[in-house]
Amino acid sequence: MKLNVLAEIVCHEAVSDEDTLIFIDGDAFPIANTDIKFEEWLSTSPLAAIQRIENAGDVQPHPSFCITTVGFWRKIEGDWKMGFQWEYIPGLYRTDVGGNLLKLLNEGSVSWRKLLRTGGFIDHPILCSVYEGVIYHHAAGFRRPLSMYDRMSIPIVISNWKILTWLFVRLNGTFSLKNKFRLQRILRIDKKLIANNTTKSELFFEKMISEDNAFENMFKADT
Repeated sequence: MKLNVLAEIVCHEAVSDEDTLIFIDGDAFPIANTDIKFEEWLSTSPLAAIQRIENAGDVQPHPSFCITTVGFWRKIEGDWKMGFQWEYIPGLYRTDVGGNLLKLLNEGSVSWRKLLRTGGFIDHPILCSVYEGVIYHHAAGFRRPLSMYDRMSIPIVISNWKILTWLFVRLNGTFSLKNKFRLQRILRIDKKLIANNTTKSELFFEKMISEDNAFENMFKADT
């Protein structure tokens, strides 16, 4: 995995175990002074990372933003790969990026700092979100805007096939994730979700471009 390789290179070039190690997505960036916050987070926990509970119960550290030290990453042999599964709803388990890191932290009884969502700029709990009033994450900036939150929702109103939609709603709770995704493709739900999220994102950008100081004002209002 690229993140693991990059971390290995950075750790190899580091001068000291106390050097700060930051992972951040290309569509994420700070919107407030970071020096005080970073120091605060690392003074109480060896690792701080975004946790996206809103994304269908994701409990693992997310690499959209994570801060730790070179020494700690080396110590736990950090691993961003998926693999370790957690229970996202009673009786059902899944994994995603950061799953193995969650396993390492759990096994080491590490109390890591969870950076939680404190606001957002569109009607979506994942896209265009702010965490701890410090980190903005656009989400899906380099891929189709379709999150696990979207996939796990029951989008009754966006399908034109009423009978199949009724069937989807009735059976949704009994399907595996793989079969849920397959049925969503059959109903063309995934394409409609992507189109809906794309429209929301584009309207957000238009607002930022068209209004004077809109970008700064929206971030100030949120934080």
